[in-house]
Amino acid sequence: MLACNLTVYPIHAGLIDGMGEMVLQYLDPMMSKLKALMAGDRDIQRAATSCIAMVAKSSRDYFLPYFDEVLAFIMASLVFLASA
Repeated sequence: MLACNLTVYPIHAGLIDGMGEMVLQYLDPMMSKLKALMAGDRDIQRAATSCIAMVAKSSRDYFLPYFDEVLAFIMASLVFLASA
């Protein structure tokens, strides 16, 4: 099973997928924690990005307010990796 194991917040794809629209009530707190984790080391960033993808899939259009910020982070990471 695809899983995102962050130190304090283990999030499993099956759990988020199974929540359906219930994920919406947790969307703001989850995204707040995941965005904060994106400032961590590379492994934490990868795990946070994976979890964000799961949250985006489940929350669909409700993810749009977070999209630009997440995309900017991902693009910056790709540019950094390409230049390394």
